[in-house]
Amino acid sequence: IREYKRKGITFERLHFDGLKNVVDAAKKLNIKRFILMSANGAEISKTGYQIFKKKAEDYLKESDLDWTIFRPSLVFGDPGNKIEFCSDLKDKLIKLPFPAPLFFRGLSVFSAGSFKMSPIHASNVAQFFIKSISMEETVSKIYELGGKDSVDWRTIIKTIAKSMGKKRKFSIPVPAAQIQIAAYFLDSFSWFPITRDQITMLLDGNTCDSSDYFKQFDIDPIEFSVDNLGYLSGS
Repeated sequence: IREYKRKGITFERLHFDGLKNVVDAAKKLNIKRFILMSANGAEISKTGYQIFKKKAEDYLKESDLDWTIFRPSLVFGDPGNKIEFCSDLKDKLIKLPFPAPLFFRGLSVFSAGSFKMSPIHASNVAQFFIKSISMEETVSKIYELGGKDSVDWRTIIKTIAKSMGKKRKFSIPVPAAQIQIAAYFLDSFSWFPITRDQITMLLDGNTCDSSDYFKQFDIDPIEFSVDNLGYLSGS
């Protein structure tokens, strides 16, 4: 979700070159079925992350493989020893003894933290992947995947805080422009909590209605709730 160009970690190398290598290998090995995890909003191609996600989709679509593309919104779920969206927020924003930022564009302070996402559990994403393999009607289809409800940034912050045992997490409106200026100079460092691209994508929101897909695939959506964020209750 972010680049570290000094280490050779770029969106192009990971999301496009990586996909191209695997598609090319599949063709050589005569493997026809291909499932790609892209990202909701890839078609916007507004940030570097979205641009190379979309280029990867296009490369796959131009192949002769039987492809299916899934575009999840915010994915949550116990990452084990790795990092996912909620655990990252916990460590970089909510655990700190400072108010959580509610970003807003321009001078519209009353819109602070109002942008929404459609959190979907990693287990649900896996179910979609697995079931699609044997569903011929999913070939050459793109699916935007989101959870049962779309929730705003304020609610996401509060829900994560509650799952950590915090009864209340203070928040404060923060002009996005100020953070983007700081990110211009600092987002190449891993200790800086957010990048310019991430701020842009947050403010744009990341929602979709996948209710029909859950019915089509016969999958029960796992709710974004304190109970299902129990993995955040540790230190």
